[in-house]
Amino acid sequence: MQDRTEHWDVSIDGVKIDIKAKRSSRCDSSVEDKYSVFEFINVSGTKGWGVGGADKIAYEFNDIWAVVNRESLHQRIKMEIKPDDTPTISSGKIVPYKLTTRNRRDDVYAWFPMTVLFEDSVLDYIIDKIADDTKTYHLNA
Repeated sequence: MQDRTEHWDVSIDGVKIDIKAKRSSRCDSSVEDKYSVFEFINVSGTKGWGVGGADKIAYEFNDIWAVVNRESLHQRIKMEIKPDDTPTISSGKIVPYKLTTRNRRDDVYAWFPMTVLFEDSVLDYIIDKIADDTKTYHLNA
């Protein structure tokens, strides 16, 4: 229930983390690895995961998990959005930092380059994937 209303998946020592798996492209079977979305309002019209209750967001990459501070990411993305921007209906193309919605949905989100996740002001730490078959990891602080 907390994933749907508070937007976090796991709590470790009181730190709430929302987990974002690699995003599949909607156009083909590839994985979108250059851009991700930041959700302001979800499809139900309530607060999205980008402004939810998570302290951290863990983004999956092929060899690592990039763990970022949710509020820092939120502030970083808001800096790039024009103050008078209003959501436009998605054309299917990625337009970074443009508020976007979808037909017959109440969501509002913005695409952003995944390089933002690795900026000093956003990135908290990286977790290396050591052995995918055993799902063991170690922390690279």
